[in-house]
Amino acid sequence: MNKWSMFCCVLLASFVFLTAGCAKRSTIPDEGLVSDIPSNGAVADNGKKATTDEEFDSFSGESSDTDAAKIKTTLETAYFDFDSWVLTSDARETIRKNYEWMKANPDVRISIEGHTDERGSDSYNLALGENRAKSVMKYVIVLGADPALLSTISYGEENPADSGQNEESWAKNRRVEFVIK
Repeated sequence: MNKWSMFCCVLLASFVFLTAGCAKRSTIPDEGLVSDIPSNGAVADNGKKATTDEEFDSFSGESSDTDAAKIKTTLETAYFDFDSWVLTSDARETIRKNYEWMKANPDVRISIEGHTDERGSDSYNLALGENRAKSVMKYVIVLGADPALLSTISYGEENPADSGQNEESWAKNRRVEFVIK
């Protein structure tokens, strides 16, 4: 290896090492919504701490498909403008509501799933869905959610909520869903 190659490798390694610990700092949008997430056990919607596995399963979605479906209806879908992953005020309100549910159910894993309408190429829509899911994930983490319990995936245009081919249908498909895992 010549001196120039060695120098470039050392420079690159130094850059990676120095920037690895750096993180972009976010601001908390609504301080009143962010509080410490309880680490002492799951809390049911009525505020009562679960005392048995059966009680926990009844609201965590871990016992059956019926329970998971019941919980899924608790979490709302965030919608986006055309060709955008910017969070609207309505989307932020939806995410705040979902975060409040997540605070009350701190051990539940959530998949944040990005979707698009059918317009655009497959690769473009997958990237747009991913950006939507990531923007939602960043916001819910800023609110105080545990990142270890969250994951993202993009389905692009693969799973439409409405198969129509008009603006009303497309608006329903530009979304991010919170799914219990």
